Amino acid sequence: MYNSIFLKLLVVSFLTLAFLGGSLAQSLNENTGSLDAGTIDSQYDYIWKSSNKYQDHKIVRAFKLNKFRDNVIDSLKALQLEIISLKSRIVSNNSSNRELSTTIDTLNTQLFQAISEKDSFQISGTSTSKSAFKSFFWAITCLLTFLLIFSFFRLKSKTIIAKETRSNFSMLEHEFEDFKKRSREKEQILARQLQDEINKSI
Repeated sequence: MYNSIFLKLLVVSFLTLAFLGGSLAQSLNENTGSLDAGTIDSQYDYIWKSSNKYQDHKIVRAFKLNKFRDNVIDSLKALQLEIISLKSRIVSNNSSNRELSTTIDTLNTQLFQAISEKDSFQISGTSTSKSAFKSFFWAITCLLTFLLIFSFFRLKSKTIIAKETRSNFSMLEHEFEDFKKRSREKEQILARQLQDEINKSI
């Protein structure tokens, strides 16, 4: 009689410990990630690890799947906003480049006019000495040369920035396309798994 009671107590204790151990393990597994922070890949891994397994299938809780979907949509919106911002910067840089080109053309015209008037000693109808005219001419030439060099380096800097922006934009587009492809593949996998589970439950 005592052996039977002891055996029953032993079985109940074992089942209680097994249940508590399983609950603790599941709780620890669910705390290894989060849907509130991290990359889309890490959130997907979290859903995968924290989902229950049934035969060869994963059972995902609806609120986790909805939360993951909302996070993916938010990430896509953020990337779209960044793409719009980069496009705006490219348009702005192109406009600046056109302005600098116009400035260089104007400076070249002014320089040509200054050179063509080098031998003239008439300034606004007033006779000027040769030394004064030469000093005036070289001052204008130096100023125009400085402005031309400054404009050239500024244009070169803007061109480099524009190239880097286009390169970053191209890289971002490529990453965005890869991300969309991975997201579609993961959604298709989840949809197939969910459909398989629905078919099995029917």
